[in-house]
Amino acid sequence: MIKAIIVLLALTGCAKSLESTVTAKNGSSCTVEKTTTGAVIKCDDGTFSEIKNGATGATGAAGATGATGATGAAGATGAAGATGATGAAGATGAAGATGSAGATGATGATGATGATGAAGASCTTQQTSTGIKVTCGATTSLISNGQSCSVQQASNGAIVTCGASSAVILNGKDAAPSTSIGIASYVYPCGKNEFANDEIFLRLTDGNLLGLYDGGPNLDRLALLSPGGYVTTDRDGCKKCHFTITNDLKIVNERIQ
Repeated sequence: MIKAIIVLLALTGCAKSLESTVTAKNGSSCTVEKTTTGAVIKCDDGTFSEIKNGATGATGAAGATGATGATGAAGATGAAGATGATGAAGATGAAGATGSAGATGATGATGATGATGAAGASCTTQQTSTGIKVTCGATTSLISNGQSCSVQQASNGAIVTCGASSAVILNGKDAAPSTSIGIASYVYPCGKNEFANDEIFLRLTDGNLLGLYDGGPNLDRLALLSPGGYVTTDRDGCKKCHFTITNDLKIVNERIQ
């Protein structure tokens, strides 16, 4: 009995299928082998049938436009922009309020004592045969023996009247201030007689301090002492007088050590 086998092949890459019939003997089995041009059906009874690929079909019409896709996620934040140019300088600020007054400065050193003024005009007396002649400057008064005198105060001195004569005694005038500098006082740092041969300084009339400054071998000299710390050259063993001269030339912080 002959058996007919109908095979329907769907070939990859083809636009249509090819139907073929092969007749084989009873009990025969067949196989399908793919070739470059299609396929071959081979049966074990020796029969076979070659099926070729159909021609490529015409290009189909363009498909309809698909629906709009969903909105994509937001993109990453862009990099920061470049720094802008420096702005113009602002206007000058208003002047600040006036500060409070500073503290009162230290009291200045005491001025030098002026020289003693000249003595007032003096009077002289001269014995006469009738009494005494009193001469005061340019005026003269005769005082007879047994005659009394009176003294009257005047704005510029005194008037001495003796009988019919009188004399004016003028007040003395102050001398002009002296321009010379002298010794006002002795200064004993650390006290008087604290050491043998006690070292002293001289306070001058202009307020300065004069001392013998020890500048080293053969360098001793008289000097006006300036503000600062000092040590005297007199001593008791290893103990010396230490002291400080302030800006207004006062001696402070006196100590023996």
